[in-house]
Amino acid sequence: MAAAFPRRTNAGRIDRRGFITGSLALVIAGPAYARRADKSKVINASFDLIRPSQGAVGMREVAIKITEVINLGPKPEKLAKFLLKEALPVVRGPAGGLHLIDHHHLGRALWEAKYRTVQVEVVDDLTALAPGDFWAEMEKRRWLHANDAKGVFVGPDKLPQHVKDMGDDAYRSLAGAVRNAGGYQKTDVPFAEFKWADFLRVRIPLSTVERNFDGALKQALQWARSPDAAFLPGFSGLKKAI
Repeated sequence: MAAAFPRRTNAGRIDRRGFITGSLALVIAGPAYARRADKSKVINASFDLIRPSQGAVGMREVAIKITEVINLGPKPEKLAKFLLKEALPVVRGPAGGLHLIDHHHLGRALWEAKYRTVQVEVVDDLTALAPGDFWAEMEKRRWLHANDAKGVFVGPDKLPQHVKDMGDDAYRSLAGAVRNAGGYQKTDVPFAEFKWADFLRVRIPLSTVERNFDGALKQALQWARSPDAAFLPGFSGLKKAI
């Protein structure tokens, strides 16, 4: 079951960056994660050692995950199981860094929730590779998305060095909201939501996304069900626009 995107309530709201303000009364429609880490590969690591492999996240999606983590706070056993199951997947790089290859939104959410260490799953060790070969291998395995918050390719040398420094791509949030609203199906195709974000980026003005997210979502759902979107991963067929 997909998680709903945050909506304003009388007791709290999401600001333009996607951060929670006021109380934490957000509408959440259940767990947002399905991946399970291999417990034998999980270690504790400082966020200072974790290097993002993408330049931006959608802060509205981060806000959902912040709320999920905070809501588990009063339930220590459930929180511990969640953090172990959702251990951040990383690859050891040639300079000793732990390169995050997925769960960037969860990583940012944990940082915003004041975690300074986190459980990570070391899925491979590429420390023997020279830097150029390392990035080539990351690209080959579809673990690298070196684009900034505007969707512009910047290359691995300009990626942020910490999860707190990743930019806010409003269209990444919009793409996630479209998926959660049933506009397209969840898929294992690498970077599917980035592809949807780029599709929407040239069709819906940024000012609309930032100032009227619900209105932007309505437009995005119409585009998602149009013939123009048929080439995108997870396209769910032509349906009547809502």
